[in-house]
Amino acid sequence: TVRFGGGALVCPPDEPGLGMRIFAWGLRDFSSDEEHAALPELSGWTGDLSANSQEFRFSLGGDSAGLRSALQDAAARFVHPSFREEDWPRSLEYARQQLAPYQNTAIGVAQGALLQRFSNHHPALAVPTIEMVGQRTLREFEDWFTPQLNSAPIEITLVGDFDSAAALDLVARTFGALPARAKGDPYAEQRRITYPPKPVSDTVAFS
Repeated sequence: TVRFGGGALVCPPDEPGLGMRIFAWGLRDFSSDEEHAALPELSGWTGDLSANSQEFRFSLGGDSAGLRSALQDAAARFVHPSFREEDWPRSLEYARQQLAPYQNTAIGVAQGALLQRFSNHHPALAVPTIEMVGQRTLREFEDWFTPQLNSAPIEITLVGDFDSAAALDLVARTFGALPARAKGDPYAEQRRITYPPKPVSDTVAFS
């Protein structure tokens, strides 16, 4: 798992829903099919990119024989990213699936609304509507996501059956070769959540 950046913490308030369009990220000059063909060692590997309220998370899974190629591919996406037009509509369908519980179930509607009230409307905990997500453009996504790729701190977690010393060497040769990243936590202030000064009572309507 590769964790980096601020996720929904750094989503522009006037462009709600960008984090839900996160699918459209690949390797420059390669289509999805070409990328898989160029790295046959990744056959059987899966990858999922998401943005939560704290960070971006690129989760990869597969057999240890493909670890080198997986790290090479993941690191290359940081310096040679592609924002694929062909994946943009698919990212909207992904968002629709993720948002369905918040819009179609009583507990989801209540959870989305109550999180906002109890956190003094913290932007990272806002749940956008599918209409908001659909208004986002690929250019907005690229302008928002690129600075995170360029300088955000990166944390890598490896779990599985592999030689730890060899794996550490692979990480050093791939992610360790990236340009210097920001130090510390550049989003410490955005992570701060304030709570209402007195008990909150509200009614959430659902139909």
